[in-house]
Amino acid sequence: MAPSTADLSLVVGPGAVLTTGRIAGTLKITDGPTPQGAVDLTAQNASFRDEALDIRTGRLTGTGALSRLPFQLDADADTPQGPLSIMGSGLYQQTGGVIEADITGAGKFRQVEFHTLEPVASTPPASAWRPARSRPPATSWKADLPCAGP
Repeated sequence: MAPSTADLSLVVGPGAVLTTGRIAGTLKITDGPTPQGAVDLTAQNASFRDEALDIRTGRLTGTGALSRLPFQLDADADTPQGPLSIMGSGLYQQTGGVIEADITGAGKFRQVEFHTLEPVASTPPASAWRPARSRPPATSWKADLPCAGP
C-alpha cells in the first residue's frame, strides 16, 4: 500500500491572516513511519493581521522529515524598529506538542549588518494558528554587531 500524500498549492491573500499582500507556494506531505514534507513559499508585501511585521519580499524553502525539517529563509521586512533583511538556514522541530524553529544566518537591521552567533529560537504556543511573533525574547539569541568605540 502506497503512503498517503498531500500535495497542496497555497495562496493566502488579504483576509483572516493577512491584511495586505500575498503568500503563495506549495506544501507536500507524505505519510509513513517518518512523515516527510517539502515547502516552497514566497511572500510579497505581506502584512500579518495583528502583527507589526510587513514582509516586503520573502522565500521559505525546506525538505525533510516533518519532526526535524531543515529550511532556508531569505526575507526583507519592515518592523516598528526599522527595516530588517535576513538570510539563513534553520530547523523546524516538533516533539509531542512542542513546536520550535531555530534559525542561523546574517542580515541587516536598519543600516547595521549582523550575523547570529547561535541559533535564534522561536517557540510558538502549540495551539497558535497564526505565525509566532517575529521578535524572540532577548535571552534567546546572540548576534555579532559592529559598534563604534575604543
